[in-house]
Amino acid sequence: MEGKLYFSKYTKVFEKGGVFAYYHSLRMKPIYVDEKLHSIIQILSKNGSQKKSFENLLNEEKLQAQQILDVLIEYKIFSKDMDYDEKVITGFRNGLPKPYIQIAYFVMTELCNLACSYCFIENKMDGSIVREKVMTKERAKKGLDFFCKQIQKDESMFKEEKNIIIYGGEPLINFGTLKHLLNLIDQYKVLGKLPDKTNVSIITNGTLLTSEIAEVLKNNNISIAVSLDGSNECANSCRKFQSGDKAFDDIIKGIEAASSVGCNCGLSITLTEETIKDLPQIEAVVDKYDISSLGFNILMTDENFQVSPKYNEEASEFIIKAFELFREKGIYEDRMMRKAKSFSNSKIYLYDCGALGGNQIVIAPDGQVGICHGYLYNREYFPTSIDDDTFDPTTNDVYLEWNKRTPINMEQCIDCEALGICGGGCPQNAKNNSQNKSIWDLDDRFCVHAKKTLEWLIWDLYQKTIA
Repeated sequence: MEGKLYFSKYTKVFEKGGVFAYYHSLRMKPIYVDEKLHSIIQILSKNGSQKKSFENLLNEEKLQAQQILDVLIEYKIFSKDMDYDEKVITGFRNGLPKPYIQIAYFVMTELCNLACSYCFIENKMDGSIVREKVMTKERAKKGLDFFCKQIQKDESMFKEEKNIIIYGGEPLINFGTLKHLLNLIDQYKVLGKLPDKTNVSIITNGTLLTSEIAEVLKNNNISIAVSLDGSNECANSCRKFQSGDKAFDDIIKGIEAASSVGCNCGLSITLTEETIKDLPQIEAVVDKYDISSLGFNILMTDENFQVSPKYNEEASEFIIKAFELFREKGIYEDRMMRKAKSFSNSKIYLYDCGALGGNQIVIAPDGQVGICHGYLYNREYFPTSIDDDTFDPTTNDVYLEWNKRTPINMEQCIDCEALGICGGGCPQNAKNNSQNKSIWDLDDRFCVHAKKTLEWLIWDLYQKTIA
């Protein structure tokens, strides 16, 4: 006797030019059908009876419909178990990995020679709070020892890739401590305190980047990401020196200095409302300076910094167009690539950053340790320090909460088509813009970005399938 079939609540349907894509937001394998098969599937989804849905079809059509149905069942669009949806989401929730530190931000200094109008750290700094703003060599060593102790907590994970990110303020202001830290990292690799696969990168505004400094970074195999908002002064109008002078020419000089010693830079591009009009010119900069990597940052907002109502949509469309353009050159933009990998591997992208998941530490110049560099300004979510030998992220309330903050644990996300590839965006931006002031609210920028990206991925795959 024929059993009833249940249409998954995680199934979403996309349509383009008479082609329909059936997509399970947790299984992430689109199935493409024509209008006739779509009509049959819709009937089946309403009554759950294969016999009733197929009764008016010719034998040849029944065979084709049965073949598609078998695939739909395999990919869980339909299930013979009415409780399957609840079982699958419970399984994913129960399978969340525990917090484990794999990323360390070393904040060389909270000082910066620029005063960017959108800076989500400096613009919130309270000048009345007195604390050490420059990391000493001693604290850098203690911070590295703290990181080493954390990554050794799980022997099975120790040899996996680790990442150390040199950050600021402007980290090149404190180049002496930076060089000391790089020497220690090399020594610790030899001693086995750090795995061989420990990547080191620096995020700099580029204005202090000289050929001599670039040579040191190159010799230490440091990846350089220069913050730039576009190809000209207009696009970089938000990025100025503390004096108010324009910074664009000095940033370009820094990139040129790195290029002169054979040191390729990546670009960390904040998408201002001017930048998203500037794609052809950004391409010219990438080509001219042989840029090796790209990362686009959607503006963060709060009560003091807002954007136009269309900004989130336009920024998301810009990222997609840029991804299409630069992948032809073998350059894959980081933000899109994370979602593309999740989609192509049909593997849920749980967290959009290392803080979510409880996988990173941020070491402040004064030795305090937190989970997110966005909270350097007030040290919220900084639960410990480099002097704490007992710290364990698997038992710490801050790390456990951030570990759980993923779309599969957020009821407002469960019905979203982008549930599997989103990662939850930025908890700080969510909190900044929510009435509840909670990291558990939505980061609206990423709702738009994730949904647009998913739809593009589905139809990009379709084009490759029929090519």
